[in-house]
Amino acid sequence: MSPNNPPKHQYNGIQVLRFVAASMVTIYHSFIYYDNLSGTPIKFHDYFDPGLLSRGVAIFFVISGFIMAMSAERLSIGKFLWHRALRIYFGYIAAIVIAVAAKTAVFGSYPMQLISFKSVSLLPFGEIGYPLGVEWSLVYEIAFYAVIALLIALRYPAVRIGVMLAWMVVIMAFGGESTHLLPNASQILLSQYNLGFIAGYFCWHLKGAGVGRFRDFFILGIVLLLGDLIITWPLMRELFVVAGASLIVLGASDPRFSERFAADHPLVRWGNASYGLYLMHVTILGCVYAGSGQHGLGIYLTGLLMALAGGIFFGSCEFTLYQRLKRLIDARKKLVDAPVADNKPVTL
Repeated sequence: MSPNNPPKHQYNGIQVLRFVAASMVTIYHSFIYYDNLSGTPIKFHDYFDPGLLSRGVAIFFVISGFIMAMSAERLSIGKFLWHRALRIYFGYIAAIVIAVAAKTAVFGSYPMQLISFKSVSLLPFGEIGYPLGVEWSLVYEIAFYAVIALLIALRYPAVRIGVMLAWMVVIMAFGGESTHLLPNASQILLSQYNLGFIAGYFCWHLKGAGVGRFRDFFILGIVLLLGDLIITWPLMRELFVVAGASLIVLGASDPRFSERFAADHPLVRWGNASYGLYLMHVTILGCVYAGSGQHGLGIYLTGLLMALAGGIFFGSCEFTLYQRLKRLIDARKKLVDAPVADNKPVTL
């Protein structure tokens, strides 16, 4: 099989991992929002630290770096940027519209001051309010896309790798004070949260290493993700989390693992919907927990299941529409960019 024509199942494992990561974040936020909105903590806290589930974001960042490294080798700058803009903003705007409608229906109004150019642009404006409550990671995504666009312009793979290595070293040396969930423009590129993207970029170049040993990667990755339970130095803790997430992503990219999942496998399809799940889950949790006025394990589980089911439904619809729109625009651009025979105009 030519490397330019990989088997269709090659990265189905990555899609499965997307769903796992999105579910981890959803469950984590279900604990946080139930506790904050009900005032009655779930007793699971006595046996389990829900903060461990927040590692799903680190897995997301590594996956993003992995996919962006692949895109950097296959797409032009223009096509890369518009593909990414369509992927992020199409679903994001749709999620905002639904959030406004849902919260207005449940609570009678929506704080429209959260919707502004600064918030919807997902650019690094620092500590501002956002409509969905999950945008901090998208702000980092957008900044990383800008870096990848610059890497594409460099053309030479060795130079790109050198730039990423240099960026990693600079972050590790000077990034501590710039690491914020909502950074401004002067802080974002030095933030330690970028280490996940960088690690994912290198994972793409390491793919295929240790083929068939995905179980070993998964086990060691989980151990490293848990390592920060005993580590107090912030940088070292972040490195453990990133290293663990990277090993898990390498395991998921193993063809021997991916071939277990056909394209129509439910976990793969739910992985395709994971961006929509990430966008919508906080809105659904808030509407259920604050809007119901009820407390207890029953309402907690109801909110969690509704967030998972509603998020996957929205994500599936969003992903299908995104794919169709992308194919349509790509086809039109191909017609526009194609050479015209005999100087006759192209009819679109």
